[in-house]
Amino acid sequence: MSRQGILAFVGLLAAWGCNGGADPVDGGAEASAGDAADASAVADASSRFDATPSDAGPSDAGQSDATPSDATPSDATPSDAGQSDAGQSDASQSDAGPSDASPLDAAQSDASAAAPPDAGQPRDAALPCPSGDPGARPIIALEWEGTWETHLPPGFAEPELALDDRVQPPPRVSEIRVEHLVPERPVDVSEELCPAALATARLRPDGVDAEVIAARVIAGGDGLSRTALVTLPVGQATLALIAQGASNLDLGPGRWWILFEPATGPQRIWLAPAEAGAEAWTVPGVPDMPGTVALVRSAWLRADRGVTHAAPGFSSGWRFVAERWYAATILDLAEPVSLWPAGVDAVPPPRVALDGLVLDWDAPAGLVAVPRDGVVGQVEAPCGARLVLTPVGFVEADVGDVTGLGPPGSHGIEVECQGETTAVPIALRSMNGREGAMRLAIGIEDGAQEGGAP
Repeated sequence: MSRQGILAFVGLLAAWGCNGGADPVDGGAEASAGDAADASAVADASSRFDATPSDAGPSDAGQSDATPSDATPSDATPSDAGQSDAGQSDASQSDAGPSDASPLDAAQSDASAAAPPDAGQPRDAALPCPSGDPGARPIIALEWEGTWETHLPPGFAEPELALDDRVQPPPRVSEIRVEHLVPERPVDVSEELCPAALATARLRPDGVDAEVIAARVIAGGDGLSRTALVTLPVGQATLALIAQGASNLDLGPGRWWILFEPATGPQRIWLAPAEAGAEAWTVPGVPDMPGTVALVRSAWLRADRGVTHAAPGFSSGWRFVAERWYAATILDLAEPVSLWPAGVDAVPPPRVALDGLVLDWDAPAGLVAVPRDGVVGQVEAPCGARLVLTPVGFVEADVGDVTGLGPPGSHGIEVECQGETTAVPIALRSMNGREGAMRLAIGIEDGAQEGGAP
């Protein structure tokens, strides 16, 4: 794509991002009270997943709710312990959703959960709703603390989603609100005592042809509420993802997910489990739009009855909480997306501050968070080395006199100086009013372009 095309595209993204840059999980004037508790909710995340969350912190710019708990449950399985769950089918995990850590049991049922009323008798609205069996229906993760995420795969066709009521204390639900975040629509409110499911059609507004739909589902009653973020990709495009040099991709044990983050609109993602052991993946039914594609592995994710549940804050902080990932930024889906081992490391480099960063042969790479309003600093690098910048998301850089180094691909700049090291001035900025990241490294990487915009 020409430089002029990139600049025009950037202008469109920036205009769109400024109008819709709010994070649907963590921001917005209409956010429910549960959103403010995302940070404390993650303290319970490890009890709902089989692996210990990464110790990596989220972005400094408004992503504090993505910080995992340091506590490790006694039954947790570390994600790098070597025990693979990649070969497990969804069925083997379908009985353990994010709320299974505290299901109602027989000892609790007579004390806190009321039995269904007798036939013909009205239910006492002051009593909790009985814990129902979701059966084979996929579940929307609803917790008392934090906005948990439920990601529906492309082409999702189930007519209903069960509402997760396996929590303590038992909920009393009398109203379901669906707040359409993308695309924006009027709030959809229904009043029903103890609803067991939500019609999928309520999540997908009429007239949506190509979009990553995002909606906030709020189950409320008696002045209390639980909130979930639900995403669903809708479109006619096919994402073809190829792992170039697959023998060199360190996928390792554990389940991997395909992730897509649109470049425009409020920050959101969708996730779908990746077929284990494959070197190429095909995902039909997605929107053809610019964005970031990644293969990720994280203890914050779990497959459950054909959908994916993520801990609060994962949509905004995935770059900093995934144990391993490969990513590429794309402008369209016309060509297969290639993930190279040399693009972004399978083990993300340490998260570092830009100003004062020292790169040398012992510490050759760092991942710098790029907030919405950008960041400026100086990086110390060895003379004669090659400084390689890889955008993760729609961010761009100015390095010295070279400007506009943005996606797609990496960019290599020769560090010209006399002596051992020099300070290289760097400015990083968002292209769409969205938080992102830039990988800085020294060395030689395949696919890196010489100084200048692509």
